[in-house]
Amino acid sequence: MGALGLSIAGTGLQAARDGMDAVAQNLANANTPGYVSEQAQITASPTTDPLGIGSGAYVNGIAQASDAVLAADNLAASASSASSSALQQTLSTVQAIFPEPGPNGLSSQLSTFWSSWDSIATNPSQIAPRTEVVNQAQDIASTLNQEYAQLSQTAANTNTQIASLASEVNTLFSQVASLNQSIVSSLASGSQPNALIDQRNNLVNQLGQDIGVTTRAQANGSLDVYVGGFAMVQGNTADSLTVTSGGSPSTTSLVSKLAGLAVPVSGGTMSGLLTAVNTKIPQYQSQLDTVATDLANTVNTQLGNGWDANANTDVPAGTGVGPNGSAPLFTIPTSTTGAAGSTGAAADIAVNAAVVANPQLLAAASSSTNGANDGSNAQAMAELGTSPTGPDQAYRNFITNLGSDVQTTTSQSQAQQSLSQSLQASYQSVVGVNTDQQTVDMLAYQQAYQASAKVVSTVDAMVQSLLAAT
Repeated sequence: MGALGLSIAGTGLQAARDGMDAVAQNLANANTPGYVSEQAQITASPTTDPLGIGSGAYVNGIAQASDAVLAADNLAASASSASSSALQQTLSTVQAIFPEPGPNGLSSQLSTFWSSWDSIATNPSQIAPRTEVVNQAQDIASTLNQEYAQLSQTAANTNTQIASLASEVNTLFSQVASLNQSIVSSLASGSQPNALIDQRNNLVNQLGQDIGVTTRAQANGSLDVYVGGFAMVQGNTADSLTVTSGGSPSTTSLVSKLAGLAVPVSGGTMSGLLTAVNTKIPQYQSQLDTVATDLANTVNTQLGNGWDANANTDVPAGTGVGPNGSAPLFTIPTSTTGAAGSTGAAADIAVNAAVVANPQLLAAASSSTNGANDGSNAQAMAELGTSPTGPDQAYRNFITNLGSDVQTTTSQSQAQQSLSQSLQASYQSVVGVNTDQQTVDMLAYQQAYQASAKVVSTVDAMVQSLLAAT
């Protein structure tokens, strides 16, 4: 009886020590990022002696706190938050290209341009107002060129971010596969690889923020990782992503090395960057091309109805426009396509070099007689700035759409961030270290240890009494 009592008490001491070790580990890592709380799994020994008395307690493992549903929800929310944040940041960069409203914005330049035609209408025989119109036209063309170039540069910078992020993601895939192998080996040998599992969780969480992933746990302890339905990690095998661009308009995509197919990305920073470079920026380039095309067509068509000071006889051969063969003010190469990644109308619009050299070529008159003193066509030109279908309205529509996109993505980003933080807090309340609870557990283990120690001392006293009696 004494031996059995000592044995049972010994298991109690060991169980209490193991539980205390788990508490110590938790408290030591209370502020360690990604650490998951541990707890000793203490159970009664299933074996009994012939009298039916149990043989004590034993620890069958150190388990980590978990909640699969909360973990999946937290991973998805983190991916959505990162995606909307990346898109919002890129669109804010785009919006900064267009200083509207403001004195340096295209709207102000267009307003000044149309007003300059009033000066020609008032003084058609003077060279100064004609020169001013040409100067204003050059400013507008230069602004359109620069804005398109900045959009293209933003797209190029975004593609650079995508390539860098893809490289980081590929490294994370490889690290998860390596940890899978180590975890499976540890479990097979009877060890509990909780620290390795914490490391793997941290990598998966980072992948969720980077590219949006889902996971599937396997019976052997490994974790498969999926992106858009493609298995990027299976056991100790990792796939990788290659960034490709092509098509018309050019589209950036991620291709699985093992499958050889484009991987659909719907979450994480990568999703936001792909949306920006494949959808939003091309839309803005196309809308800016529309402004440039409308401007050139509107101005050149009106000029085509008029006459210059020399009844259009001085227009260089082959360059005239309209029924009267007057000189165009704006030129756009006919090879311009406006496709994303290629030269667009806004990038190529320019002022006719012949008009720059000779502003008298501006067809300010409505008749071929007395053209030097007729400014009626210039007056008609000035009124086009208020046209509901003119280039000014096209530009206002573009700026409105851009502003709406930025506002929408900002609101989405804030909402997603709030949701992600809420779910993260809920998840941490389950798997994180609660120092108050750990203090309570520590006292419980201490009391259990003291009680088992008391059993040992009591049994020892009983044995000593028996020995003394004999």
